Amino acid sequence: MSRKNGGDTMAGFSRLMLWMVLFIGGAGFLTLRGGLTDNAQLGTAGGLLALLAFLMFTGGDPAPPPQKRKKKSVIISDEDENMPEEEIPVPVTRKRGVDVISPVVETVENEDIVEVEVFNEDIVEAKEYVVEVDAQSMLETEIDSVVLNRRESQKEIREGIEKRRRKQLAAIRGDTLRSRYESNSRENLQKVLRESSGIEVIDEPETPPPGHPYGRVLIRIDENKILRLRVPLDVGLRAAESEPEPLPDLGDLPPPPLPGDIGELPPPPLPGEISNLPPPPDSD
Repeated sequence: MSRKNGGDTMAGFSRLMLWMVLFIGGAGFLTLRGGLTDNAQLGTAGGLLALLAFLMFTGGDPAPPPQKRKKKSVIISDEDENMPEEEIPVPVTRKRGVDVISPVVETVENEDIVEVEVFNEDIVEAKEYVVEVDAQSMLETEIDSVVLNRRESQKEIREGIEKRRRKQLAAIRGDTLRSRYESNSRENLQKVLRESSGIEVIDEPETPPPGHPYGRVLIRIDENKILRLRVPLDVGLRAAESEPEPLPDLGDLPPPPLPGDIGELPPPPLPGEISNLPPPPDSD
């Protein structure tokens, strides 16, 4: 082993020296090639290439020889044969919340395979819901819907009639006030307000309640003040009265007599004149 290690050390040192010679020779060739002849350049380049090929394709550690593995002999004793075989648990696979037992490769005799299913509580099973529809209930529903629609339509019609009536009455009152104002021979206060800017106008009321049509009346207080009176036009109107329900149809029966057509009725008997009536029964 010592000789072998010494030979490896010498071979490594010699190869290192050859690499140094190659590098120094290459550097000198590149530096001095301008002063060399063609034959000298070719010879030097060939020598350097030969040295490089020798260093590249030689040397290196040899490949280690293959090692032989020892075969281990297995001895099966009689005791191992007599020992009971261990039972291999059945593998279980899980598929989306349900445990399913996968089949075993080797079947065992006299063994019952039980499948266990586990349901997930988050899954809700859909159930059938049956609704019984009766002809009577359908008819009642249709009648209720028709009555409700008629009530809504009648309410809208009444509201529209009331609005139109209020507008018409307000227009009539406004025309009446306007005609009275125009027929009066007093001065035109509207013209006075437009032409003069030094007159003070007093509104009464200052903030009238909303929701009513108002008419405006101008009244002169003095030379510098004018009262502008706002009069609601829909105040004092009567509410729309509902029509009375008609009397039921009596058919061929005559109408009932009036109170004056019955005539004079006899007066009721006095208490002393009732003598033929039996006495009242006893409370016992």
